[in-house]
Amino acid sequence: MAAHSTNPNDDELPPLVVTSFDQLNFLLIDDDAVCLDVMETMLKSVSVGSIHKASSVFADASVLANQNIKIDGIMCDHHMDGMTGLALLQRIRAGKNAIVPRDLRFILVTGDTSPELVYAAVRLDVSGFITKPMGMTPMVKTIHHAFGRATRLKPAMDYAKVALPTQQPLHS
Repeated sequence: MAAHSTNPNDDELPPLVVTSFDQLNFLLIDDDAVCLDVMETMLKSVSVGSIHKASSVFADASVLANQNIKIDGIMCDHHMDGMTGLALLQRIRAGKNAIVPRDLRFILVTGDTSPELVYAAVRLDVSGFITKPMGMTPMVKTIHHAFGRATRLKPAMDYAKVALPTQQPLHS
């Protein structure tokens, strides 16, 4: 007997493609140096191609603007000073920077699982969502899922209209 999915949307999705991690180049963004180091160590342990780190959304601008650096995906904290991870994702999906592809894989890493944040992330077509504290298995599964299917984007204006949750004073 053939296995049948109970998810009606599975018939609409293309099959997952296994991604070779050694070909992936990540930009990690977190204002907590310990979290950055943990993400980097975990990615190195699964032989990711290259890793660039930034301590804020603004510090990542030089990496994203450098056309000699290939970035396949961003793993980004949400709650940071200046600009949140969701605000960065919104800018990318809305095409605010011509150099950064709108379909860049974006994995949000946060301890905040409030319904408002999760809903906004889904509306912004986040590629993956990892809760802190981050574990190796959820990270690997999230990366496989994020890179296993093509990103289907809506028009840029749709992303610009998504209401973002207000920044919480809690740091996570």
